[in-house]
Amino acid sequence: MAGVAAESAVRCCDPVREGDDVDHPEENRRIEPGLPVLADRVDGLIVAVEKGLASQFAPFNLSSLEVRLLRFCLERGECTATELADVLPIDPARISRTVKRLFDMGFLVRRRLPNDRRVVMLSLSEEG
Repeated sequence: MAGVAAESAVRCCDPVREGDDVDHPEENRRIEPGLPVLADRVDGLIVAVEKGLASQFAPFNLSSLEVRLLRFCLERGECTATELADVLPIDPARISRTVKRLFDMGFLVRRRLPNDRRVVMLSLSEEG
């Protein structure tokens, strides 16, 4: 993952210089000193935060994704699974499984719109 972060940073920040091959920009890449170290440290920080959050959510048997989903529902009041998939960087199938699990656990309530029964609104339950 650190390599991907460093690669992205190089692509967006490496200016075109005289003599560069503009038709094959991948041959012009220059990695700034210290960038891979910074990317590794950022990755380490993300892992540490995720572990810390996981320990906080463990008593409730919730993952960090589930907590983010519940928090979004709390902030919005009501939302759809499509809105969740747009905001959270997760594929729609995983959103559906997560919503089902939170519903089964009693944290979410589902409500169909009377004028369009295809749309399901999600909100926090009393327990959520």
